[in-house]
Amino acid sequence: GTILLALTLHTILRLLNVPENIYQCAGQYLLVYILGIPLGMTFSLATALLRADGNSEITFRAMTASTITNVALDLLLVVFRAGVLGAAIATWLASGVAAVLALEECAKREEFHFALGELRPDFGILQEITRLFLPMFFNSVIIAFGGLYVQKNMNALGSSFTAGISAQSKIFGVLEAVVMAVQTSLGVFVSQNLGARKPLRIRLGLLQCTVASLLLTAVLVGVTLHFREPILKLFLSTKDAVSYAQAMQVAKDATRMILYGMGIMTAMYLHRVAIQALHHPEFSAIAGVCQLIARVVTIAIGSSVIGKTAYFITDCAAWLVSLPIVAIPCYILLHKMIKEESAGQVGKQPV
Repeated sequence: GTILLALTLHTILRLLNVPENIYQCAGQYLLVYILGIPLGMTFSLATALLRADGNSEITFRAMTASTITNVALDLLLVVFRAGVLGAAIATWLASGVAAVLALEECAKREEFHFALGELRPDFGILQEITRLFLPMFFNSVIIAFGGLYVQKNMNALGSSFTAGISAQSKIFGVLEAVVMAVQTSLGVFVSQNLGARKPLRIRLGLLQCTVASLLLTAVLVGVTLHFREPILKLFLSTKDAVSYAQAMQVAKDATRMILYGMGIMTAMYLHRVAIQALHHPEFSAIAGVCQLIARVVTIAIGSSVIGKTAYFITDCAAWLVSLPIVAIPCYILLHKMIKEESAGQVGKQPV
């Protein structure tokens, strides 16, 4: 897949309406990014094994180290005027840091060591993994297509607009990493208590985690809103004063709008991982389709009503339509499980 993406890179750039003045830079960035996909897959696989073993701390440590590395290298390479290629290399190295930390932790654990003779396929296990994998894969693909649709239309608005959105994404990436770390921990919590048949504890933990995460998100949003302009300056080129002013205005507006929607994102992420951990990934797949529709409608219709602001709220619209799709079935399922568990406990009482 990585090789295919690299070979079709120029076709992808054309389909995305990448402006000519940044075409070469975009090609360099995406090529390095694509070559880093195996590192991302390695990290995801290693952390999935560790989370299944009850270690969710390494995911937080690795993602934090990766984010800090990415931002630090971005700033360092700006000083050395490495340009877009430098930013791509920073992202690639950050992915490598996360993968190495996760693999190092796996190597320390005896349960992950195996002999070559143990690599025989178990079709029962493969069937179960496939049943859980396909809806989540479908969800990811659909969300990606929605993002590509937005990016294609966004690129048509010019390089200053895309530069502003790119700067906003740097800030959002750091904040999202915090929420995703909490999400990962919640997924482990739900899975462990599901195995222990404690649905009441799952519901209580989900509610408490959601409230605490929303409070944390509110603090992060407040701090970021206060300091957003000096932070955004770090990621925008000042070579052209006019382009810089345009990009900064876009970045400030986009950052404000996406920060306002982060509370919805936090709740959606937590309930999505919970319903997946409860072995019902099909709701995430449905939510993915609705996210695609929300993004397309927001751009296709919203841009003619509220102009460029529509591009700032596409993610917020996607999170908003997804939240009830994953949250409502989650609580219905937990309520049913709690009733069944209570009935089972009553049935076990001596007469």
